Amino acid sequence: MMHADLVAACLVIISLGVGVMTVACLMLMVDLRRTLRHVDACIPLLEQTLRQTHRLEMGAHQLVVKAQDMLQRLDGVTSTIGSMAMAVTDGLASWRGKAETFFAKRFGIGNGSRVEPRRRHRTERRT
Repeated sequence: MMHADLVAACLVIISLGVGVMTVACLMLMVDLRRTLRHVDACIPLLEQTLRQTHRLEMGAHQLVVKAQDMLQRLDGVTSTIGSMAMAVTDGLASWRGKAETFFAKRFGIGNGSRVEPRRRHRTERRT
């Protein structure tokens, strides 16, 4: 008989443990359901935020593309201006050389002309 009482006591303890575990699982499921409802309520806000972020990112991408295009154009304009400035500088150097040659031949001005510089008369004050 003792053996049957011991088995019965074990079955009661096991059934109480299963009951406690069932109640704990039910409470866990209720908490999980409540949490999932909160998460589900946040999903539309998250979707809206992601859409706005995507729009901002696309706008930023378009700005970067436009900025790159403008920089390429600016580089082209700068290169053209630099080429023009070099052409003008070369032209001026050529004209300067021609002018120096012309004046050196005509008036004896320049290196090797052997012309003495003009002397300035000093006015001395007599007291």
